[in-house]
Amino acid sequence: VRRYLGTVGTTSGLFGIQKAMKTLADKADDIVEYTELATEIEKTIQQADGSSYMAIFTVTSTSGVPPEKYFKDAKIEIERCAKDMDEL
Repeated sequence: VRRYLGTVGTTSGLFGIQKAMKTLADKADDIVEYTELATEIEKTIQQADGSSYMAIFTVTSTSGVPPEKYFKDAKIEIERCAKDMDEL
């Protein structure tokens, strides 16, 4: 999941998305709306990355939370990210 999000490795199409969004900001019709959406996209990627990362360690932790819960949370954030990207 993290590799596809572009937070691990450099092969994902999302790798460097923040830099691309900043470069395109000057072409936005409404800079405020564009900036808010770009920030939301970055936030959802970070949230999905964090949930996916936590899923790695739940098997060996004493929390009792199954990895599926974190992957489900990551999926919700990824769906939000896709929606925001469509709007952008």
